[in-house]
Amino acid sequence: MSPAPHTAFADAPGLDLARLATPEARWLSALEHLAELTVPTGHRVVVLSPHPDDETFGVGGIISTLVDAGCEVVVVSLTDGEAASDEPRLAARRTHELQQALLFLGDGRQVELQRWSLPDSGVADHLDDLHGRLVCLLRADDIVLAPFDNDGHGDHDAAGRAARCAAEGAGCALWFYPIWAWHWHDPATSTITERGVRVPLSPAAMDSKRAAMRCFTSQTEGSNPVVPADMVSRFGRPFEVLVRP
Repeated sequence: MSPAPHTAFADAPGLDLARLATPEARWLSALEHLAELTVPTGHRVVVLSPHPDDETFGVGGIISTLVDAGCEVVVVSLTDGEAASDEPRLAARRTHELQQALLFLGDGRQVELQRWSLPDSGVADHLDDLHGRLVCLLRADDIVLAPFDNDGHGDHDAAGRAARCAAEGAGCALWFYPIWAWHWHDPATSTITERGVRVPLSPAAMDSKRAAMRCFTSQTEGSNPVVPADMVSRFGRPFEVLVRP
């Protein structure tokens, strides 16, 4: 996550953190009707994260579950999140936060991290480069978890589009995960409730995810945090949501 606080993005007029968010109670009512999915083991799982923390907030519980089951998990941090604020050396701080979070999600087991260092807030301008790297990385039996391509943040949407194209070319299974869409989508009309599934999390996976989320103090603390508390609370559900392309 890397928007400037209280900013509406041009490509998603609904995403304005100064406006009231879609109430969590409405989401919970809509999501309780979704089918449940157990993510299959026996595959390498590639998680695309536009900014350090998206992987943890979006699918941290799934990552923890898969690593615990002995699956190979590769987290690709597309940017270093340097544009989230004017804090000096923010990229280094966020990279350290990500490394610490992955230690919690892996519970001592290895989670491979690749940093591609594309420009924060500029992923859409590097789609050819991103697609080429994904083509080289992906294998036909991979499962790809990518940001929702209608999430409302330009980096998220671009990463989702690139993942869709590369996964189709490689023959990979692809699932999207929402981040900012929770703030501005309407559950009555959103493709999240139309195409989504719930992935239940064990208490152990939830504990690992909570510990990992606490690592990202650069985004969640301060008088005007990049990720407000009401957004953070959405990622404390006992399940995560994946969306079919």
